[in-house]
Amino acid sequence: MNRVARDLGYDVLATGHNLDDEAAVLFGNTLHWASDYLLRQGPVLPGTDGLSRKVKPLCRFYEREMTAYAIMRGIEYIYEECPFAEGSQSIFTRDP
Repeated sequence: MNRVARDLGYDVLATGHNLDDEAAVLFGNTLHWASDYLLRQGPVLPGTDGLSRKVKPLCRFYEREMTAYAIMRGIEYIYEECPFAEGSQSIFTRDP
């Protein structure tokens, strides 16, 4: 995603990370004492060398809340996991 944003000249990359995702990442980084990654927990991440600036507009909403909203408003909802999350450790700490 970052490469596409950079190649197309976008200033900011908005991700769909929700509160469940953020909590899982925080939990995993705390378990592994990954202090450098704990700094990336904010809703706005500054751009760095080779990485676009990122925003997480959904980071304060639970996945269940967003699902309910989409269904109630008739918005198409995709039930599959994000293809970029494949092999991610946060999936193991997020899902029971």
